[in-house]
Amino acid sequence: MGWTFYNASGEALINDGGVIATAASITNDLTVTSGNVVIGTAGKGIDFSNQADEATGETMTAELLDHYEEGTCTPSLRDGSGGTEGGYADSSKQTGAYIRIGSLVTVWLQVQINSTSGMTTGNSAVIDDLPFVAHNSALISGGFFSQYGSTFNSSGEMYVTANPQDNDNYLHLREWAATEGVGTALTVAEFSADGHLSLTGSYRV
Repeated sequence: MGWTFYNASGEALINDGGVIATAASITNDLTVTSGNVVIGTAGKGIDFSNQADEATGETMTAELLDHYEEGTCTPSLRDGSGGTEGGYADSSKQTGAYIRIGSLVTVWLQVQINSTSGMTTGNSAVIDDLPFVAHNSALISGGFFSQYGSTFNSSGEMYVTANPQDNDNYLHLREWAATEGVGTALTVAEFSADGHLSLTGSYRV
């Protein structure tokens, strides 16, 4: 004998074959006591369009939470022309982790090389292999800051930031010196043979 659950409007929600209605309404809270809520179609999610729009002076573009993901990635250091590093100190010094909620990705990255061979000294340095391709606008794509850095070839104080490349998955590294009022590209020459850099930041996809 089969069975079917209906809502208060008489719409079939689910039956013993697991078939869910095309559209259904639930008046009160929905509690899942065991298992997960599974979004069965890519691009679908939780729709917040019925909430009040409380922001001012903005143009709202989306109210659908349609993506959640967390995982690891393996960043790599190279020069801006594609030259690669000579290797890494060990596997624990070439690590990354990320969390993506909707279109916003937060990333933690660490690289420590053991040689700059393969890279051109005067070229800018970039960190490649972000987990997602960045949004196509640099003005709103995101930014990164250094958590830790060591063994740089700098004679003074220096702070490192980074910004993602539009429509790509790598970071431009920039240095901010205590004596300069504007950031400049961080070049391969600033890295010693065992240069170590950790970055964290967020960007849009």
